Amino acid sequence: MLYSFQGGTDGSNSGTPVLDNAGNLYSFTNDGGSKGYGTIFQLSPQGGGQWKRTVLYSFPGGKPGATPGHMISDAAGNFYGTTGQGGDTSCSLGGGILGCGVVFKLSPNSHGGWAERVLYTFTSIVPDGILPGDLALDGQGNLYGTTAIGGPNADGGSVFKLTPKPTGSWTKTVLYNFGITVAGGLYPYAGVTFDNAGNLYGTTTEGGDPACGQSFRLLGCGVVYELTPTSSGFWRETILHVFEAGSDGFQPWDKLVFDKKGNLYGTTVLGGGSGCSNQGCGTVFQITAGKHAETIIHSFGNVADGVKPYSGLITDGVGNLFGTTYSGGIGAGTVFEISTH
Repeated sequence: MLYSFQGGTDGSNSGTPVLDNAGNLYSFTNDGGSKGYGTIFQLSPQGGGQWKRTVLYSFPGGKPGATPGHMISDAAGNFYGTTGQGGDTSCSLGGGILGCGVVFKLSPNSHGGWAERVLYTFTSIVPDGILPGDLALDGQGNLYGTTAIGGPNADGGSVFKLTPKPTGSWTKTVLYNFGITVAGGLYPYAGVTFDNAGNLYGTTTEGGDPACGQSFRLLGCGVVYELTPTSSGFWRETILHVFEAGSDGFQPWDKLVFDKKGNLYGTTVLGGGSGCSNQGCGTVFQITAGKHAETIIHSFGNVADGVKPYSGLITDGVGNLFGTTYSGGIGAGTVFEISTH
């Protein structure tokens, strides 16, 4: 146990950490902190197995954002992330939630502290989109992400690009808008993943086959998609897989990961084995490079095995996969490894 959160001003609901070259870990708490709306913190090894936690930034709500999510880092040690709330407080989601979220940058300053800068503020469900997810950074410093809901022409979510300008401001461009048809997918809660050619890959939690998921009150069971840039500046969507529930799994929630051979891997929260009522316990799936064929490589078949892998996967140098389940095991979730060779 490196650190145990106490809630309140200490924060709670932490997420996937980022590791730097010095062995420090960085992550967020979705709520709590000195100002009540989440934190960004560092865990530093101290020797003797001890770790020191330092809060780098506490979100105050309002324009700087509230309830941060997963972060990424650049080569200079800056962090980029999104918040699910805050920003434009006139943009209300209902239920007491004010603000549609922001994209932020967190940088070390000359005084030894850290400073947050808001790169983009989401202002509406339509046409802007709300609930931004994880980000991806390309070699030119552009950021790519998704909004789970909303967009220019429908409310099914969007994929966007943020481009830095010489003046220091950032320009947002919508690359693709979901919801025009159910078949194209709905609600991309997961962020996007690059391949070496600059194409983007992701998942939607609903959409695809309209008949799938009706018994669960879903508009489809989700899809795996690819976005390819065209010469005209638009991005073309290709559906790589449509989930069909049952043993196939359904409702993917997190990002996809590539192996060295170009295969894609991801998780579905539901479906797979029948050991968790009629909804299933979830799956780990593979999309084979070049063939776009889906294979279920593991079905979570009972509570002891783990239930609902909301998180995505990471891979090591030889292709093994690692992930977590939300619940199951002895009660509160599991960490698992899947050998692919």
